[in-house]
Amino acid sequence: VNSTTQFFISNGTDWNALTLPQPYLPQPGNTAFFNGFYYAFVRTNSSVFTRDLYRTSNFVTWTLVWATGINSNWRLDINPDTGRFLATAGGGTAFSGTSANGSTWTLNATPANATNLRDNKGWNGSVVVAPNFGSSTDFLYRSTDNGATWTSVANTTNWPTGSARQFTQSVAYGNGRFIAVAGQGNRNLSISTDGIAWPQLSVNFSLEEGADTIVFSRLKNKFIIRNITVGLSTGNLGVSVSTDGGTWTTTAI
Repeated sequence: VNSTTQFFISNGTDWNALTLPQPYLPQPGNTAFFNGFYYAFVRTNSSVFTRDLYRTSNFVTWTLVWATGINSNWRLDINPDTGRFLATAGGGTAFSGTSANGSTWTLNATPANATNLRDNKGWNGSVVVAPNFGSSTDFLYRSTDNGATWTSVANTTNWPTGSARQFTQSVAYGNGRFIAVAGQGNRNLSISTDGIAWPQLSVNFSLEEGADTIVFSRLKNKFIIRNITVGLSTGNLGVSVSTDGGTWTTTAI
């Protein structure tokens, strides 16, 4: 999804653009596909926050699944193995929540410093890692109980300096590893096998400004990053793909 109502659907090779009907405006990190339905936290009024969870099977008719009742910026993931829903919220009010069906949730307050947990795609079935975007103290949080409790795993003492570390963008899990995207301008990558130990961030100059959301495709067995302007004219969209986080290939969409 881009910043307008355009939405892109792909089989991994060809990309088709759809225009979503108002007022449904999902944003990157607020979406997940499971069991024939596309789920999205959407903005349904003029607020800058995304609030309510909707689902659709055709991208035309949308059904309300859960009205959060919390004025916060929600991020969504659904575990493909267990069907468990996980959501984190930040931007003023910090919560995490789990659900078996998307309509009934157990909500948990996050630690005081976990003010903006987002893009929680770093989930291996039991461990989840989420960036704490914009924090000046704790940059990644890890949970071993599906979001009930969280522990800081990257902070001012063990997260490398000079990496614009407070701008940790996104984390994904696949092929036995977590990959974190951090920084402003040219992005940096860090790869962890357990979500606890994160080595020195490496600069990857093929990932520039706008490379913000990383996911892992089980179908393609690849990490995918939504990218902007990489090897393309400024303002164009692209996707970068990799099997291990070391070598990336970018194509325009």
